[in-house]
Amino acid sequence: MYEVNDSVPLDIDKRKFFIAEKKQDEWTRISTLPGPFNDPNMDVANGCFSLDSSRFFFTKCEVNWQYKMVCSIYQSELNKGKWSDPEKLNESVNLPDFTSSHPTMGRESRRNNEVLYFVSDRPGSKGGTDIWFSTRDLSSEKLDFGRPRNCGKQINSIADELTPYFDLDENTMYFSSNGRVNIGGFDILKSKNTGDNEWTKPKNIGLPFNSNADDYYYRKHSINGGYFVSNRKFELEKSTY
Repeated sequence: MYEVNDSVPLDIDKRKFFIAEKKQDEWTRISTLPGPFNDPNMDVANGCFSLDSSRFFFTKCEVNWQYKMVCSIYQSELNKGKWSDPEKLNESVNLPDFTSSHPTMGRESRRNNEVLYFVSDRPGSKGGTDIWFSTRDLSSEKLDFGRPRNCGKQINSIADELTPYFDLDENTMYFSSNGRVNIGGFDILKSKNTGDNEWTKPKNIGLPFNSNADDYYYRKHSINGGYFVSNRKFELEKSTY
């Protein structure tokens, strides 16, 4: 997991992608993710696939000239079974000296364009970090995304929004926020897309997903279940989550 953070990390090892395998009820880490994604000189995290799984989007983070940790979104293309070297998305998405992170893919309901949702602290944000989006015409051969737009006050608050995940089946965005009435810290909320950047009022998904700690990175796994990240304290053998 990588959080947006302005502080310089103290650890020497860089964050990487790993593979884990689930056998019965136990997860086992197998290895680092093969391919050109991990970078020995930069922290990498927050990966997602394009709608047709032919491109992989993820975040690379490094300290800039102001000693601020800045993240940018990269993409790698699958061609004849091999992933290409990652390329940084254009400066419209990766605004210089500001963070762009936590990519997730969606689809416009009317024009069927591909939508890249991401988190940024760029000018125009309503809080510290907001959720923004940029579209790409699927009928075009160009892979560039257009000028990003803020998802608006229905999604973003005066505080921080992080880790969006767009569920295509529900046409709903799940995300975490610490700027709304919640159980504590960052809570996971959901909001349905009803049109061109129009959203229903976010709903807290409640217990057991949310707690008095920070809860984020939700991914739906079944009708009523999913995976998420939390810094809550609990005894593993007594947990029902």
